[in-house]
Amino acid sequence: MKTAKQMYRWGGYKTLRKLTLTAVLLFLTGLVFAQNNLPFTKGVNLCNFLEYWGEQKDALPTMNKYDEADFVCLKSMGVDVIRLVCSFDLYAQEASGIGKIDETILKKLDEVCDWAEKNQIYLIIDNHNNHTFDKQNYTSNDFTLLQKHLESVWSQIAPRYADRSDYIIYEIMNEPTGGNASKWYKIQQEIISLIRRYDTKHSIVVSCIDWSKIPELVKLKPYKDDNLIYTFHCYEPFFFTHQGRQGDPTTERLKDVPFPYDQKRFPKLPDDLSWFREQYRTEGTVKYINSLIKKAADWAKKNNVKVFCGELGPKIWINTEDRISWISTVVNALNENDIPYLSWNIDDSTGFLKNTNVVRGDEKAYGVYFPEDIDEAVAKAYGFNMPSSQAIAMANDSLKKFPQKSYVVYDEADGKRTSVNPFNARITKLSDSHERCFVTSYPQEQANIEIYLPKAITSKFEENEKSLVISFDVKFTDKNQSFEVLLVDSDGGKKELPWTKRYDLKASDYALNKWITVEIPVSRFDNNWGAWSNVDQAWYDLPCEFTWLRFEKLTFNFNDHTGGSSKGDLYIDSIVIKQK
Repeated sequence: MKTAKQMYRWGGYKTLRKLTLTAVLLFLTGLVFAQNNLPFTKGVNLCNFLEYWGEQKDALPTMNKYDEADFVCLKSMGVDVIRLVCSFDLYAQEASGIGKIDETILKKLDEVCDWAEKNQIYLIIDNHNNHTFDKQNYTSNDFTLLQKHLESVWSQIAPRYADRSDYIIYEIMNEPTGGNASKWYKIQQEIISLIRRYDTKHSIVVSCIDWSKIPELVKLKPYKDDNLIYTFHCYEPFFFTHQGRQGDPTTERLKDVPFPYDQKRFPKLPDDLSWFREQYRTEGTVKYINSLIKKAADWAKKNNVKVFCGELGPKIWINTEDRISWISTVVNALNENDIPYLSWNIDDSTGFLKNTNVVRGDEKAYGVYFPEDIDEAVAKAYGFNMPSSQAIAMANDSLKKFPQKSYVVYDEADGKRTSVNPFNARITKLSDSHERCFVTSYPQEQANIEIYLPKAITSKFEENEKSLVISFDVKFTDKNQSFEVLLVDSDGGKKELPWTKRYDLKASDYALNKWITVEIPVSRFDNNWGAWSNVDQAWYDLPCEFTWLRFEKLTFNFNDHTGGSSKGDLYIDSIVIKQK
């Protein structure tokens, strides 16, 4: 039997041992959770690159929008993860997003993976299939078609990238909607299992229904796979971040909503939106944002899983101070909870470029480009640095080297910073060497292809007028076909009319039913009489005063002046501006 002194010492020893064991356990627990933290901290979504929202069924996305130099720029800004938005559903063999994915898309994806690995940036391959599988396709709880699509995509992507480095990550599907959480949970498990049959190494991003919102995420039971990353998207309060967005009866009527809520600055609302003011008193606060992010963090810690915010960002037409205030609040909350995050997009209606030319409600931002038009204050709010001078010097090399290096305007896809707008013309897929080309069909009164060129290209025309040629491939199918190639000034109304220079081509001068390369010296274009102004909606019957200072677009004009005698299809492809 121990003495009282011994008992005291023993009790003290036991207490000390318990405290030591507790401290060790707490330390180890912290290590376990720390080891589940992600290897990246902040990044961006790359949109409208391998994603397509146009109306041309056979068109490729703007695959020349970004290049490796842009990845170098992003890396110098502190970006260590990129979520690559991919429209796999649009580029599968079947309209339902099932079948072999177009090899052109996959080869470009291979190239982007190379850029990411070379620059040590994590790349999330995001199956962004909203085009085909929006909510109406499976709110009826019929997920059959969706499951077939997911099986088709991941049975191709997973084996293709299984041997890539750990910098490559898979995301099963962007923002699952629908109301049946249990059905989605089972489908997602089946896709996880399918991927693991091909690839046991790479991380997989999984999500919840209801557009990946936090309230649904925290209801999710984690899957039994240690290499999953759970994602949520943060646009709360939605009616702040999306105020002014068209197509929604609430957001399109909201304007000048401040963040955080400020009674003095809060706008007058229509009577039927009075409910929003009361809701926003609570949700339009830093406290609400912090509590929302903490719910996600607490859920991840409780379940010992990895989590990140895959999208965040308000519309760029929102008051800049309020916009920055919201971004800073969300980013601070995420950082305080050790949650990585990605801004939604670099440009267009969100992102961090200047909003100089933005139109409220227009999802496109015109005339601003990465990296030269970064809004430093907004980028800083996201936690990004400005790109290094060395990185900026490398950017847009293909534009800077013109005209010594030819500029590809269109060859299956639009050239870098080129905007192509066909009217009564379309992109079609042919079985010959011109796989994706423009086609227009005669007879018709009006048809054209308007091609807006980057300023870096148009600004070089005046000094190089005598040495430049417009080159393209054409195939005529009827001897009566003809068209005009136009060089067009910007349209500023009566004071600055869109004057044109013109060159005519006739099928009778060329062989029919075969591809022919045409090269038109820029010096051979003639001044065209008169100008139609879209700004004024008027024709000005005046002598041409074309100026290279306002030159902005190349137009193929297929207007039929033969009274209907022209027949058949006419094809255009491989448009290049180069030196003789």
